[in-house]
Amino acid sequence: MQIKEQIKEVLKEVKKEKPITGKQIIRQLEIKEDPRKFGAKLRNLINQLRNDGFPVCASGKGYYYPQNLAELKDYLDKFKGRIMKQHEAYNGMLNTYQGKFDQAKNNK
Repeated sequence: MQIKEQIKEVLKEVKKEKPITGKQIIRQLEIKEDPRKFGAKLRNLINQLRNDGFPVCASGKGYYYPQNLAELKDYLDKFKGRIMKQHEAYNGMLNTYQGKFDQAKNNK
């Protein structure tokens, strides 16, 4: 079984009330790589699962599998809020970049 499928099987058993951390997933799957190095790989694999349509939710305490549509909707609302805040930050930085770029062009 591929590692992504193994992660999926672990997550199917995890409820919102008791989320699982990335380190716990690594230990449960008995992955021998350094957790600090595998952590980025794990986050990438979880993102791939989400892209594939597998609903992996997360909180500040870890990952979990939603037990119903209401739980998934609640997570999606929070997730969208974080995306919107990141988009606002991106726009602020982009405006600064464009302003500086325009000034540099005018000074030539």
